[in-house]
Amino acid sequence: MDQNTVADAFVAQLADRGVEYFFANAGTEFAPLIEAFAKAETLGTPAPKAIPVGHENTAMALAMGVTMVTGKPQVVMVHTNVGTANALCQILNTNRLNLPIVIAAGRSPYAEEGVPGGRSVDIHWTQEMFDQASMVREAVKWDYEIRDASQLDAVVDRALAVSQSLPKGPVYLTLPREIMAQACDDTADGERPPRVPGSPPHPDPNEIGRLAELVAGADNPVIVTSQVGNRSGAVTALESLAQTWAIPVTQYRPRTMNISTNHEMHFGYDPAPWIKKADLILAVECEVPWIPRLAKPPAGCQIAHLSADPIYSNAPHRGFRADISLTGAPEASLQALDEALAGRKITGSEDRRRRLATERDDLHTSWKAAAGKVAMTRPISELWLSKCLNDVVPPDAIVLREAALDLRFLDRT
Repeated sequence: MDQNTVADAFVAQLADRGVEYFFANAGTEFAPLIEAFAKAETLGTPAPKAIPVGHENTAMALAMGVTMVTGKPQVVMVHTNVGTANALCQILNTNRLNLPIVIAAGRSPYAEEGVPGGRSVDIHWTQEMFDQASMVREAVKWDYEIRDASQLDAVVDRALAVSQSLPKGPVYLTLPREIMAQACDDTADGERPPRVPGSPPHPDPNEIGRLAELVAGADNPVIVTSQVGNRSGAVTALESLAQTWAIPVTQYRPRTMNISTNHEMHFGYDPAPWIKKADLILAVECEVPWIPRLAKPPAGCQIAHLSADPIYSNAPHRGFRADISLTGAPEASLQALDEALAGRKITGSEDRRRRLATERDDLHTSWKAAAGKVAMTRPISELWLSKCLNDVVPPDAIVLREAALDLRFLDRT
């Protein structure tokens, strides 16, 4: 390209780093970026697919869906403070879902005259904030404002690396119009090495050994999870561990499919009955393994939290007891625990397996009876609607759960 701008380099770098989509709701500060996308289309140079979206919440939802399916970060561009405010609800959701989304925001131009891209309309004074990123700082892992063209390469790569390092999450990058309009000597061409995400954390072998001893000696262990399914390898590891050692798995308000519903160790979505009788609880990628006012572990119950961030440092207050806090990517921790147990003598697991088979039959019988009771009620009940949907949804479908969907009647493998 000739006569490049920072906006040209930004668009080219996103494409070079594998970003497929650029969802945007444009404002006055987008002009250099609009020209960059038009130039890339005209010249046939690489660029993410730019998709204009009528509202920032929708733009965020689109990026979240693509990222959920592909695992790759996408970019959402919003208009200064007002666009950021419109996107904030979904940014909060993205944070708690640990999705690596890059939210790029325009910034009101700061130069009143003499600089390309400077202020040219009244809102460039009235929309400026003292600290625009403060609106989202509690909902993102990292935020930064590009201040000079020379920073672009490192800052964009840092945004992508931070968002993809465990625990994953959104980042917020502010792009002033003057910077985007600056002349730039070259565009991202892959010659400079990218800054890769941090490697997944690996569990401490000593803590794995401690946990294996607890599992080996437990009569009533239980696994509680919410979003181990964020990492597909962790689902396989969880199913293997639960199957081999006869450990029931229950889910509390799951955000992903964490275990196949036809797995013999899948025991539904209410952890309370299991918490009340457990002598060992493994909370795996689960910020809230139980509700203290509704269920408490018995005295003497051992509790282990397994997560990339087992203390959930982004939660201001979280008082769940922890005898073990095991830091690690969930698939690594679960596989290591499985291997550690293989070298120990486990007594009682087969007796527990037989007992659990009876309990699982009873559980499913109760679910079926509950469905039968509401089959003919009018208006249709949420429970019966969930069962009917399950009868027609194909096994390869992706189901997005809203609150009314009764997961007891949704078969997912």
